[in-house]
Amino acid sequence: AREWDAVVALKGPPTAIASPTGEVYLNTTGNTALAHGGAGDVLAGIIAGLWAGGVAALEAACAGVHLHGLAADLLAEGGAERALLPGDLFHVLPKALAELES
Repeated sequence: AREWDAVVALKGPPTAIASPTGEVYLNTTGNTALAHGGAGDVLAGIIAGLWAGGVAALEAACAGVHLHGLAADLLAEGGAERALLPGDLFHVLPKALAELES
């Protein structure tokens, strides 16, 4: 992150978000469903949408990673963890966002 002067999100258990100034944040949401193909593309879209909407890059990355993981956790509660498709995450994003806002 410092070398490229950029915010970096490294997916994994847990996902780490690093800032150009050396701050590192670890996400506590998510599960193995996010290891499926396409989940990272969904994450990139969430972060890009927040950033394009005016949220600062670091905050967009942290919020996006948390929201992405929370959506996967909500799907896992319904038993969909192993059969998760990337599109499934989009369907629960409103519920995940509502949970964060409450």
